Parts: sequence; C-alpha cells; structure tokens
Amino acid sequence: MNDKEVDLKKWPAHALGRSCAKSNACVVNGRIVSLTEVETKLRNVVPKPKFLNALETKICNDLKNIQSDDRDLRFQTFKEAFQAFIHELKTYKPLLSRIYKEYEDYTNFYKAEAQKLRPVKEYLWTISQECDERSCNKPSSTYCLSSSTLKVIRSRHRTWDI
Repeated sequence: MNDKEVDLKKWPAHALGRSCAKSNACVVNGRIVSLTEVETKLRNVVPKPKFLNALETKICNDLKNIQSDDRDLRFQTFKEAFQAFIHELKTYKPLLSRIYKEYEDYTNFYKAEAQKLRPVKEYLWTISQECDERSCNKPSSTYCLSSSTLKVIRSRHRTWDI
C-alpha cells in the first residue's frame, strides 16, 4: 500500500474504551455458557483498526478485479497485502519478515519441483495416449507396457519405484 494514499492510524493508538465486554459468560443449569455479543447486548466498543479495514478493502477489490480463479493472481494479491502488513507493523517487522522469507523459500522450492515434474507428466500423457491407441486397435487383448518402455521410464526417472 502506498503511504501517500491514506493516512492510516495504528491500532490500538486510536481505539477508545474497553477492549472487550465486561462479561460474555453466564451460568445456565450449573454450566458456564459463553454468550455472543448479540446475546449479551454489549456492543464491541473497540472499532476495527483503520489499517485493517483499508487492507481488507484492498484485498476484496483486488480479488473482484481478478474475475477468475487464477491462483497466481490471487496469491499475488495476498502476498502484497502481507508485505503491506509487514511494512506497517514496524515492531514485528523482523519476525514477520523472517516468516515471509521462509514461506517464499518454501513456495519457490515446490514451484521448482513442479517444474521438474512437467516433462514427466507430458511423457506419461504420451504413453497413456499410445496405450489407448493400441487398446483401440486390439480391443480383445489386455495391454501392458513393454519391458523396453519400462526401461526407458526407469532410466529417465530413477527415483520412481515401478
């Protein structure tokens, strides 16, 4: 988020009043029961932080603008929101930055692993198509992969247990 866009006040500096209801529990039939805010008729007197409202609004607007289920764009939206969150919370910035870095390293590792598996997926699709084609030509016989095909698969991908 751009600092020039909105003057955001940090929470709880602007929050007035008590931070929680005096009581939202009561005893019913000898048991302690937790009541909702509506049931206790006590409203939450601490408003949601303005920064949090602005961040939620930005996320909602960005997700509406995507207009598809593109996971990469959705991920980018939340990534930017988390970066803004880290930038604003200077007290927790070192910890949140480490969490962010570990998360990025983890997702990048699995993206690289998925890229490595792409040729394998294409190769298996090709074999599947060949098997389907062969089985259409000979419907009465059952088909297995030939030993030469298995050797090729094993030589290309030694980590597989076939």
